[in-house]
Amino acid sequence: MKLYIKSYKIISMDTKKDNKQQIAYDFIRRGIIDGTFSPGQRLVIDQLAKELSTSPIPVREAIHRLEAEGLVNIRPYSGAVVLSMNEDEYKEILSTLAVLDGYAASLSFPLMEESHITALREINERMKQSLEQFDFFSFVSLNREFHSLSSKCCENQYLVSQVELLWEKLDTIRRISLKYFSFRAHDVIEEHEKIIKLIEGRSPKEEVEDYIRKHHMKALPKEH
Repeated sequence: MKLYIKSYKIISMDTKKDNKQQIAYDFIRRGIIDGTFSPGQRLVIDQLAKELSTSPIPVREAIHRLEAEGLVNIRPYSGAVVLSMNEDEYKEILSTLAVLDGYAASLSFPLMEESHITALREINERMKQSLEQFDFFSFVSLNREFHSLSSKCCENQYLVSQVELLWEKLDTIRRISLKYFSFRAHDVIEEHEKIIKLIEGRSPKEEVEDYIRKHHMKALPKEH
């Protein structure tokens, strides 16, 4: 009985620790995504711990997770700093996303139902509206929602998780600077219509994958 109680206490303490780390992770990550924590800003562990009413340990562990995701850089003598992205990093992330998202969507499309197609049309319509209202942040969010739904039925969950990670990084960059906002927003909406038609027509996987890859690659900054 004593061993059982001891084991139960250890499990309870570990669970509580994990929950605090998750709360800290969600809080900091959301702050980076929505711009509360700007690029180059130092993340002060003690200050964050105080704000979250926790010890520094869960905050430190959360920051290490964010570093692994490429959202934070831990520098010697400076501590954790919100990562600043440059154009080369943007190109690398977008190029990788183009390949993986195209593949994920090609695996997803054969399993999609009419309700998915209807939802894609609704999202694309909302993208048109956000563009008319010059609501660029909504446009970026809806664009990601469109592509996330496109690969929703993909059964390769590891692939989907990697695609989502790349979307997080890409969206962070686009929120950091409007220079990374798509200069071809109207074309994006038209190409989304083409993607929807490819789903409805049950097009070959290879055609779907190729089209979505090219769709993403067109957003790369033009060489001067």
